[in-house]
Amino acid sequence: MNRKLLIAALSGALLFAQNALAIDTPQGWKATTASDGTVYTPTDAKENSVSLVISPPLPDEGKTAAQLLEKASQGITEGEGVKIVKRGKVTQKGKRAETVIEVEIAGSPVRVTYAAYPLGKGNMRAVIVFMDGDAQTLKRYEKAANDIIDAQYAEDTAGKK
Repeated sequence: MNRKLLIAALSGALLFAQNALAIDTPQGWKATTASDGTVYTPTDAKENSVSLVISPPLPDEGKTAAQLLEKASQGITEGEGVKIVKRGKVTQKGKRAETVIEVEIAGSPVRVTYAAYPLGKGNMRAVIVFMDGDAQTLKRYEKAANDIIDAQYAEDTAGKK
């Protein structure tokens, strides 16, 4: 199973229907627009070792961000080369919910960080980070990925109470 299929599994019933209103591309990263949002990758990373997807506005289905992440997390099942190593708990930071899921795809460890938060008017934003699970990749790119999530959250919530 490739990462695009894993994105689909993580999104569960969530539909990616519009372009994301994303932040400026951070230095050392490139951004591409795809059907499921804006995809950020570091320019110096090995191919397919790190990617961050910022979704367009998604319907919130009348649920909180934490409820949607729990649903998406439970939607990931083993099979087609995917093995779930550890399913993290959904945590809440203000209105933003996050979870980390460790999987193996075709025997290679992948760490999936999933964040979601309300945009208002029945919409939600999701950010999914796929990162090779080796310590060197995590050390090199994890902070930058978290900074991108924080920047998008700050942009989306600026001026909202």
